[in-house]
Amino acid sequence: RASANQDGGQASGGGQSGGQFTVQAGIFSTKGRADAVVRQLQSNGVAAQAVPMQGKPLFAVQCGRYPSRASAQAKANQLKQLGFEAIVKE
Repeated sequence: RASANQDGGQASGGGQSGGQFTVQAGIFSTKGRADAVVRQLQSNGVAAQAVPMQGKPLFAVQCGRYPSRASAQAKANQLKQLGFEAIVKE
């Protein structure tokens, strides 16, 4: 099971560009670990990207932009079913 908050974009299946909400599938202390989770997500058909967190030496894995909290939550629930921890961020 992948963990969303363990240490060390655009989504397929409904992600919308320019949306207010995103799904975060982890925060990691190294880009390598974040990239590994991105690859895991991509192997499950989910577009994801590792994004440096402003002012912090951390990388967030984000999946898509969604126009509503409900649509983002639906993607988060899908990721949870795949074994990832995921939260909706505004």
